[in-house]
Amino acid sequence: MSSFTVLHLTDLHLTRHPDDMHHGFNAWQRWQQMIEHCLLSPAADQPRPDLLVLGGDLAQHPEAITYQALRQCLDQLDLPWVCVPGNHDDVSLMRQLWGDSAGLPCADQWQAGRWQLLLCDSTADGDGRGSGSLSAAALARLQYQLQHPQAEHQLVVLHHHLLPVNSPWQDEVMTGNAAEVLALLDQAPQLRGVLCGHVHQAHHWRRGHWQMWSTPAVAAQFAAGQQGFLLEPHPALQAPAGRWLQLDDDGSMRTSTVYAIRGST
Repeated sequence: MSSFTVLHLTDLHLTRHPDDMHHGFNAWQRWQQMIEHCLLSPAADQPRPDLLVLGGDLAQHPEAITYQALRQCLDQLDLPWVCVPGNHDDVSLMRQLWGDSAGLPCADQWQAGRWQLLLCDSTADGDGRGSGSLSAAALARLQYQLQHPQAEHQLVVLHHHLLPVNSPWQDEVMTGNAAEVLALLDQAPQLRGVLCGHVHQAHHWRRGHWQMWSTPAVAAQFAAGQQGFLLEPHPALQAPAGRWLQLDDDGSMRTSTVYAIRGST
């Protein structure tokens, strides 16, 4: 049985200057650590991904210089990549700088074999505190894609979480129209999973016939289950992180988190 391997990296929060800090950590150094760990010097048993998916909040402050520097890094990887925006990103600027080259990084879907990835923009109607929603147009597009699948199995990717993580401060800024999105997903029998970022933690949910995972951040990690903001205190969970997914032809999915510590999953 053949499979398709995806590496999901999210919440990079890259800064304008490479020496600037984000919550006490150097975001560019953490990004380089993750690329080195997963792509440049991987463990012997670690596959090379078929696709890199960037899950949003690529920049801490959306500036052309930051996106251009990231693009230079990505161009050196010799790897197809796509992205969804996060609440810290500027979608118009990303499209202006990146266009539709390099594997349609700003497109709304990616197809490989029996799998179709649906890439959703959840940044509409932001309140300046981190929330976001799917616009009416994005919701209609998702509905059409789910009702007219181009592959046997589908995986939805967006930045904001759709289900609570039981941290009140984070659940206040989840997907604003999550109920509408969930109603569409629940009616799509070919849907296998949903992938998100935003919370800087790893979570797993099961809902009917599909599952959802959040991927911890490349940038600083946040402690789970908190009333208010708190950086991750556990040393083993502080490293830059991402998620591997193996998508099999029969619709099964295998996934694990990866931290930029040799031997960690």
